[in-house]
This record gives sequence, structure tokens and C-alpha cells, in this order.
Amino acid sequence: MTKIRHDDWYSANRIYKEKIFSWITTYQSVVNYMKHPRYSLILKPKVLGKGNGTRYRVKGENLRVFLDKFNRSELR
Repeated sequence: MTKIRHDDWYSANRIYKEKIFSWITTYQSVVNYMKHPRYSLILKPKVLGKGNGTRYRVKGENLRVFLDKFNRSELR
């Protein structure tokens, strides 16, 4: 598993390519997690662009909190 730096920004593409969400098999699944109303409260994605050019970025510290909650089965 890739070490997550708290002060770094992670794009959906980077999360997918580095397999940070080890259970996810497609790029679109990463984007869906970022857009999901419940998970976006934890991930707090920064949305750039509109339409087909929309890009999502997540701060490393929020990503770490999300993964910790996922591993402890606290996401409901």
C-alpha cells in the first residue's frame, strides 16, 4: 500500500493508479466514492472544472481518515 502524505493532494486518477483504495477496480468507482454524499463529508473533495472536464482532488489527511474509518467498518 502506498504511504499517504497528509500535506499532499490526491487526484482520483492518482488514487486509482496507486491502488490506495485496494478494493476498487475501476477509475469510475473512485470518482463515485468522491461524489457520494456520505463519503464526500469525510473526503471533502475539491472539485475543479465542469461537465466532462471535472476533476476531483482530496487532501491526504482526509484520505487517511476515510481509509481508517473504512478499515474499522465505521462507514455506514
